[in-house]
Amino acid sequence: MRFNFKDSKETFDFPDSIFQSKKQALNKLDEYYVEMIDKGFLLFSYDSIVPSDSLIYCYVSVGEKFNKASLSVVYDKGFNSNSVLKIKDKKLKEDFTPKELSIALKSLKSRFLNEGYPFVSLKLENQKLDSLNNLIADIKINPGPLFRWKKITIKGDSSISKKYISELLSIKVGKRYDESLLSKISLEISQLIFIEEIKPHEVLYTSDGVELFLYLKSKPSSSINGAIGLQPDITTDKYRLAGELTAQLTNLLKRGEQIKIKWQGLRPQTQSFFANANIPFLFNTPFGLGGDVLFYKRDTSFLEIKSNFNVQYFLGQGFYLKGIYQFYNNQRLQTAASNGQNYSSITSNSYGLSINKKKIDYLPNPSRGFVLNTNFSLGNRGVSDSLNQESSKSIYLKTQFNLEFFVPFFKRHIAHFSLKGEQVQSEGLYENELTRFGGLNSLRGFNEEELFSSANLCYLIEYRFLVDRNSNAFVFFNQSWYENNANQSYYNDMPYGLGVGYSFGSKLGVFSVIYAIGKQMDNPFELRNGKLHVGYTSYF
Repeated sequence: MRFNFKDSKETFDFPDSIFQSKKQALNKLDEYYVEMIDKGFLLFSYDSIVPSDSLIYCYVSVGEKFNKASLSVVYDKGFNSNSVLKIKDKKLKEDFTPKELSIALKSLKSRFLNEGYPFVSLKLENQKLDSLNNLIADIKINPGPLFRWKKITIKGDSSISKKYISELLSIKVGKRYDESLLSKISLEISQLIFIEEIKPHEVLYTSDGVELFLYLKSKPSSSINGAIGLQPDITTDKYRLAGELTAQLTNLLKRGEQIKIKWQGLRPQTQSFFANANIPFLFNTPFGLGGDVLFYKRDTSFLEIKSNFNVQYFLGQGFYLKGIYQFYNNQRLQTAASNGQNYSSITSNSYGLSINKKKIDYLPNPSRGFVLNTNFSLGNRGVSDSLNQESSKSIYLKTQFNLEFFVPFFKRHIAHFSLKGEQVQSEGLYENELTRFGGLNSLRGFNEEELFSSANLCYLIEYRFLVDRNSNAFVFFNQSWYENNANQSYYNDMPYGLGVGYSFGSKLGVFSVIYAIGKQMDNPFELRNGKLHVGYTSYF
């Protein structure tokens, strides 16, 4: 497209441009129109467009420059303005500066574009001057034809579910066209670990409606993850092996479903087993179902069983809510009772709400974006002490949150910040029902779940260097404040840890190694107390 200025002595930067479609060219013209309005050229117009083969010649008239304008809105005959928006005349009769007018025009156009009118045009007409040489004009709105979504076509991998993609992108066949959804497609797809874009989407406008073409392919996302670590054993003053194994099955039925199974053996005589299942967009609605169960046995002290059932509601753009029911049972074992440890048998039923938002550029190795998870639950708690033949009931309250930021400050140089916390509140808490933390995913430099708290707050500051798209090297510092007020006792501390790590991604999987050392209470730093974590994830 080339421009010819008919009446202007000024120079404007409207370079010759190449567009993939006529609509792209018209959108660019509208951008230039609003840009000139913003500069005060309220009479700017492109009054003739002459196509020549694959080239478009656009003849524009700039006109005079103004400081203020009074406006009213005029629609094409037969158009019901209430179907899109209703504008108060009083607001439009007030004086507009050029800046205010350009903002108003952008807002008006966006509302039409997002309500089914992709070819809407807005221009100033019936212009005249008042006694103060200010402009009085009408905003002429030509909405064009109403369009609806006609079809979603997936190119590249026909096994990908159109229904799943439709729910994910909030683009439903038969609904009004919404241009704002198009700009979010790449971001929405990038939040998925099992689908990627081959190339940007394309849109076809026909007399029957709008057809969306997506170029997608499935990628390996199910994984088996193993990790081993060397941890000092304070009873033998030697190192011992600790490990975990995780299997995650993702999108096997092409509906975005997930199944996860995890086993851990991180302390002597201590093991845990966790299983989780999640199905999004149930029956082609924004609702999903999920649930999980945890079995945790800590040496000969206690056995914990935790299960929850949740209903999800997806709001789009990585944002969803969860309503949760949780059953919790923690049984003190005989050894703990005979040793007089501060443990008891506890049962609780609680209900809660979880708010989750994720917006990052590349899920396996992010360089920009954030993650937010919050969880609030309230319920009834019962304590049964068979040793003293006592029982009690109380209200149980638990809150959790996790916030992460990824900020690029130079090319391939990333700052990673994390803040997470958790609090348990009830009458007469016991040691075995407190939050367990420490280790690779909470406080690096410490054994897994070696710390007990009724409240904790952990932060992480990490520098990452992106070696390639799937690999990074990093150094970090993390610290926590926590308190323990179990059964009327109280202490607190601010442990911290630091270390280095490397994560290497390839077609075969991801290999990672992390070394961290921590300090708590008045204990000094000792290299022999360092933690070495080695992990490998294989995708299939």
